[in-house]
Amino acid sequence: MKIFPKRRIRENEIEVPAKIDHVSETLKKNVMRVIKRAYAIKDKQVNYVDPDTNISYLATYKEGMLIFSIVDEGPFPNASLLPYLERMLGEPSTKYAKPWIKDTRFTILILFWKNSTI
Repeated sequence: MKIFPKRRIRENEIEVPAKIDHVSETLKKNVMRVIKRAYAIKDKQVNYVDPDTNISYLATYKEGMLIFSIVDEGPFPNASLLPYLERMLGEPSTKYAKPWIKDTRFTILILFWKNSTI
């Protein structure tokens, strides 16, 4: 696992370092499956937990906006998928990170794409 200082996520207008790990092709396929399912069943949250890392990926498509979040343990947001998602969906309209409300040992990265399509 790397803390990648060149890749930063804005949090309330403050840049914070982000965690960057290797992303397998299997994970990319599973995440795209979650996103496509979210588009298909609008207004419902679709979840995938990677069995190898216990990282949770969630997608919702609501009112023309794709909301995608990554919940990972530690103080830094996990932005490993961000370069891949930007290639697939473009730059997110908004992105922010914060401690996860259910357990503050985890950090959630939330990405928003307005008028997004696959």
